[in-house]
Amino acid sequence: FSLIRARCFLQGVMLAVCLLCWSCSVCVVTAIKRADMFPYGTLSGDLILAEGDDETSRVLSLPKPLYFYGSLFSQLYVATNGIISGQDLPMEKQYVDDGFPTDFPVVAPFLADIDTSGGRGQIYYRVTETPSVLNRVAQEVHRGFPDAKFTPTHVVVATWENVAAYEEQTRTAGPSNKVNTFQAVIGYDETDSYVLFLYPEDGLNYFGTRPKESYNVEIELPARVGFSRGEVTYLIFSRTEGPHYSVTSDEQSVKNLYQVGNTGIPGVWLFHTGNRYSFDNIVPASIGGLLDTPPTGGHGLSLFFFTFFSRFQQQCSQNAFCSDYATGFCCHCRPGFYGNGRHCLPEGAPQRVSGKVSGTVTVGSTPVELNNIDLHAYIVVGDGRAYTAISQVPEPVGWALMPLAPIGELFGWLFALELPNSQAGFKITGAEFTRHAEVIFYPGNQRLSIVQTGHGLDDHNHLTVDTVVSGNVPFLPPGAEVTMDPFKETYQYYPSVATSSSVREFSVVSAERGSESFSFQLKQNITYRDCRHDNRAAVLETLQITMERVFVMYVKEERILRYAITNKISPVRVDPTGPELVNPCYAGNHDCDTTAQCIPLEGQVFQCQCATGYRGDGHNCYDINECDEGLSSCGAHSQCVNLPGSHRCQCQSGYEFGFDGRTCVVTHSCKIFSSSAPSFFLDIDECSSTPCHISARCINGLGSFLCQCQPGFYGDGFYCSQTEVRPKTHCEHHRDSVQTTSPGGYPIVGAHVPQCDANGQYTPLQCHGSTGHCWCVDGNGQERAGTRTPPGTTPTDCDKPGEKHAFFSVHPKIFSEFVICKSIWSDCFTQRHRYCFGILRLDANPNNYKLSHQDVTLTTDLNFDPV
Repeated sequence: FSLIRARCFLQGVMLAVCLLCWSCSVCVVTAIKRADMFPYGTLSGDLILAEGDDETSRVLSLPKPLYFYGSLFSQLYVATNGIISGQDLPMEKQYVDDGFPTDFPVVAPFLADIDTSGGRGQIYYRVTETPSVLNRVAQEVHRGFPDAKFTPTHVVVATWENVAAYEEQTRTAGPSNKVNTFQAVIGYDETDSYVLFLYPEDGLNYFGTRPKESYNVEIELPARVGFSRGEVTYLIFSRTEGPHYSVTSDEQSVKNLYQVGNTGIPGVWLFHTGNRYSFDNIVPASIGGLLDTPPTGGHGLSLFFFTFFSRFQQQCSQNAFCSDYATGFCCHCRPGFYGNGRHCLPEGAPQRVSGKVSGTVTVGSTPVELNNIDLHAYIVVGDGRAYTAISQVPEPVGWALMPLAPIGELFGWLFALELPNSQAGFKITGAEFTRHAEVIFYPGNQRLSIVQTGHGLDDHNHLTVDTVVSGNVPFLPPGAEVTMDPFKETYQYYPSVATSSSVREFSVVSAERGSESFSFQLKQNITYRDCRHDNRAAVLETLQITMERVFVMYVKEERILRYAITNKISPVRVDPTGPELVNPCYAGNHDCDTTAQCIPLEGQVFQCQCATGYRGDGHNCYDINECDEGLSSCGAHSQCVNLPGSHRCQCQSGYEFGFDGRTCVVTHSCKIFSSSAPSFFLDIDECSSTPCHISARCINGLGSFLCQCQPGFYGDGFYCSQTEVRPKTHCEHHRDSVQTTSPGGYPIVGAHVPQCDANGQYTPLQCHGSTGHCWCVDGNGQERAGTRTPPGTTPTDCDKPGEKHAFFSVHPKIFSEFVICKSIWSDCFTQRHRYCFGILRLDANPNNYKLSHQDVTLTTDLNFDPV
C-alpha cells in the first residue's frame, strides 16, 4: 500500500514508525552494558568487602535512616552471597540454601552461594550523596513511577563484579571460569525508598549454586531474587513471618534477568520498597510490561514500538521541534522561544507562576499548619525582577517566614536577567523540576525543609509550582522588619541537577528587641530531566546569581507575605556592575516594555524589540492574536485559544490529541497491535462510529475516512441538505468556526469574529470586539502591514491607508504617558506604558498626576499583579 496515502493513522507519527521499522533494525533495544551501570570501584569512593565464602561487611552507617517496608533502618550490611540486610547476618548455612521469606530483612539482587576466595571477584559498596547519582536514581524512579513525588537524598550502591560460585574442591579439577556481575542501588529520602537491580549483558553466566550439604545428589538451586521483610513482632512477645516478594521462581526466570526488565530497558529492574506512612508489600515498576530482548536475527518490533512511544511520551512543546539523534530524540525551542524544548516560552515576555503552599512550620514551640494557601509570582524577565506573594498566611508564621526569601529565589533563578555567556534556569529545567532546600538558622539551629515541585505550564502558559515547607523557624516579634543585604551565590551544574550552598545574613528590627543580627545556611539541589542525545555543548559547570535587591514584608491586615528580588545570572567572578556591563540591558534600567527584549549594542546603546507574540516598537508592545490572524499552528478539528505572547490548540468535541500531542484525531477506543494481525498495526474503521450525516455515506480509508453526500443532497458530508446553497467563502468558514466552537454555539470569549459582507468577502476594516484594535485586511483576510490602530485612536481608512477615518473608537483609552510612582528600587522611577506595580504602599497622602488632560489619582494601595 502507499505510505503517503495512509497519512498515518496516528497523523504522521505512525508513518515514521513504519519507515523506521521497515528500513532497519537499529531500533532494537538490547540489555545494558557494564558501562551503563552506576559508577563503582575505589575511584568512586567504594569500600571493598573482604574475600571469602561467607563474608559480611562492617556496619555501613547511613547519614539518614531509610524506610524498608514500613520499618526504619539506620545501618546496612553487605554480604558475599548477593544480599544487603538491615541487620548483621547469621551464618550462611541458615539462609543461603533456603527460599523466601528469610528471618531477617533482605534486599537480594542475586542470593546464591558465592565465593570470592582467591581473588575470584570483588564486592564494592558505599553510601553517597553525589548529585549525578542522586539525579539518575530520581530519573529512573520518575520514569517507572510517574506520579511519585520522590527526590532521593542518599543512595546506597553495592556491586558484585566477576564473582564466582562456591565449588567443592573435591568435585572439580579446577575452579570454573563462570563469573557474574550485578548491582543493587537503593535510593531513599525522608519518606520512601526505591531499589534498582542491574544485570548487564553477559553479566550472568551461572544461574544457581549447588547446596553444600547435597549428599552427592546432583542438584542446583536457582538464585533467589527479591525482598523479604524478615520476622515481625505481634502481640508484644510473638513473632511471625513478614511480607516478601520474589522476582524469580526458577532457573529460566533467573536467566531472563538481563533479557527482560520492568523499566523498558532489559536488565534494569525497579521496585518501590518502603514508605514512612503505609506499606504493604513491594511494588514493581511497569513501563510497557516485561520486555524481552530479541532473539538473534529477530526484528525486535515490540521493543521498537515501546522505545518509540516511550520517547514520544516526552512530547515537545508546540513551540519546539523534535530532532532525531543516533541515541534518541531531543526537543529544541524554535527561534523566538526559550526553554528546554519540552516547555518553551516566548522570549522577553513577563512570566507568571501560581501554586499552593502547604506543610507544618513550628514557630518557636508553636506548630502552624499551612493548608494549600495560594502562591503567585510575577517576573519581569527584561530586568530580572521577581515578585512573590503568599496569601492567607497566619500571623505567627507570617512574621517568622520573612527571612525565607529563598522561597521566591527559585523564580529569580529560573527567569534571571542573563549576562553574556550564561543562561537562566528555565532554559535548563523547563517547567518540570524538583527543588530540595534545607535552611539551618543560627544561632538557634532551627531547621526548615523547602520542597518546590514544578508541574509544567497550565492552559495560560503560566508555570505551576507547589511548595511544601516543614520544620522549625525562630520566632520574630509582630511588627518586626527584616533587612537582607545583596549577595551572590554560585550554582554548580551536573547532568540533570544544579546545586548550591551559601550562608546569608539578615537583621531584624523590632520595638521589643531593637536591632538583632541572624544568619542561616542554605543547601539546595534542583533536579530535572535533560536530554543528552544531541551532543551539544554542555552547560557551564558553574554560574553565579547576583541578587542585587532583596525586599521582604508581611502585611498583617491582609495576611500576605511578599518577597521581591532582582536577579542577574553570569559566569562566576563577573561583576554585574562592572564598566563592561554598564549597558542598560545588563543594568536593568532600560525603558523597554515589560513585554519586550532589551538587546545591547555598542556602549550604552540598546534596542527594544517586542517579545515573540507581541507587536510594537519595543517601548509599547501589544499581544498578537495568532488565532485571529491565521498564525496559529492548530490543524484540522482543533480550536485556537489565544494566550499572551502565544496560543494553544484544543481539540473540538469528539476529537482528542494523537500521539504527537498536536494533531486532533477522532476519539475512539482502538487497539494498535494485534497478535493475530500479519502486519504490526491495524487500520481503524472510523465509519463504524457513524461520523457522517444521516444523508451521507462514509468511505473508510487506511488511516482516515471520507463523508460524501448521497445523490440529490448537497453539503460537505457532515451536513447534507436537498437545497443547493452557495458554498461558504473563506471568510464565512472563518467566522462560523469561531462562532460555533463553544458548546452553546456562541463566540469564544476574547476571540476575534471576522466581519464578512453580503457576498461573504472580508470587509476591508476589521475591528476586534474585545480589545478595540482595528486593522485593514486583503481579500484573504490577512492584515495589511502598518494599518493596525490601538483602542481610542482613529482607525485607518482602508480605501486610503495613509488617512484616518473621521470617527473615534468608543473603546477605553489606554494611557501611554509617563507615570511616576514609589518603588522598592529607588525613591522614584519612570515607566512607560506600564502599570506602576510593586509591593509597597504609597505615602498616606497620595499625589495627583496630570495625564493627557485627565486627573488620575494614584491610590494608596498598589495592585501587586499588573494587568
